[in-house]
Order: sequence, then structure tokens, then C-alpha cells
Amino acid sequence: RKAGCEAGKGDNSASARPSWKGHKSPFGQPASLAHPYYLAAKVVIVKSDAQGHVLGLACIIASLFKLFRLSVIRRALFPGSFDPITLGHIDIVERATAQFDEVIVGLGRNTVKESFISLEERLHWVEISCAHLTGVRVEAYDGLTVDFAAEIGAKALVRGLRAAPDFEYEKNIAQLNFRLAGLETVFLISNPTLAPVSSTIVRDIIKYGGKVEGLVPEVIRDLLLAQGRVSG
Repeated sequence: RKAGCEAGKGDNSASARPSWKGHKSPFGQPASLAHPYYLAAKVVIVKSDAQGHVLGLACIIASLFKLFRLSVIRRALFPGSFDPITLGHIDIVERATAQFDEVIVGLGRNTVKESFISLEERLHWVEISCAHLTGVRVEAYDGLTVDFAAEIGAKALVRGLRAAPDFEYEKNIAQLNFRLAGLETVFLISNPTLAPVSSTIVRDIIKYGGKVEGLVPEVIRDLLLAQGRVSG
């Protein structure tokens, strides 16, 4: 009889179904305690011929691999103060989404220095700036970045590098984060056209009512213009 990859082909009676008693899943567990994706795989009814057994096993393995791969989410954390968010930040977020399934933009609460823009406003600005991207979440957090990364299940940090001094600074933090929690850091070199853009410069421009064209996302520029905080 022919074997196929679809359940229901051949005799599907209870007596013809294979028994899972005593068998172990590919994850080393008894079938009754198997990984949920293992249980979700198609059960292939295979008859006595050896070729059918091989084909059936191949179908099960293929289904398992596909389901298990879909269950693994590659999540990264892009931490910062984003005071305010700039086009340089957005460039890093956009490129990070191409490398990870989900990117969390984390706004750390700084208890040492006072922010130029309130946390609530910064959260809103980041959210509307990233609205065009899929797989991006925006959250605020307290405490150590490594602890927050563990809390949300992020396996890597994303950091942007504009110049050599940035690397020297970020390298030390990355090494400490790996030592503390085994947390990897992925460095993305900034777009050359955006390398001069920094939150420090943008803050000063906003403070004195200058022009922010080409420095912040258009939605933020329009918002600041409507508030009368910058010039057109």
C-alpha cells in the first residue's frame, strides 16, 4: 500500500493506529509528556513496507522542524533614553527588525539626571515614530538593563555606533553585560548621513526653537511645529 504525508490515508481505525506507549519524543520525553509542537505534528499512518516507514518518518520530522522553528522568537532589546528620539535611532530600529523577529525599544528611567522631555512624552514619541514598523514594541523600565532583558526574554542588545569613541564606551558595557548575564550585544554602524545626529544636538535645537528638519522623524517634527517649539 502507498504511504503518504497526509493523515487519513489508508486504514484509520483504532486497531491500525500506531501505539505511542513507551515511545519517546524527539525531545527525549515520553510521548504522553511530549513537547506540544511534537503532539501537534501530523500523525502519519504507515503500513508494513519499509519505504512507507521512511517516508512517514520524514514527514513527521519536517512538520516538527517547521513548527519548532516558528515557536522560537528572536527578540532583541534596543535600550536608551531617547531624549528625544532621532532619525539615527529610527535607522537602527528599522535595521534591527531585519535581523530579529521582535525588537523592544526600552526607555530606561534615569534617576540620576533630569530628562529634557518627560518619560510619558518620550514613550509617545517613540511609539508614533515606530508605528510603520512591524514587530516593534515600546516599553519603559527601571533597574539594570540586563534584568529587563531577562524579564522580556531578549537574547541580545542592539546598539548603534556613530564613531570610534562610541565603540570604546559601548564595548565596556557589552563586556560587563555578557559577564553578568551572558547577554550578547549586536552593534550596528550608523548610516553615514545620520552619524552627526545626536539627541544632545537635537535637544539644544528644540530648546532654542531651531529647525529639526532631517534630524527627527517627520511625525515628531510636525508635532513640535504644532506646539510652537521649533521653527519651520
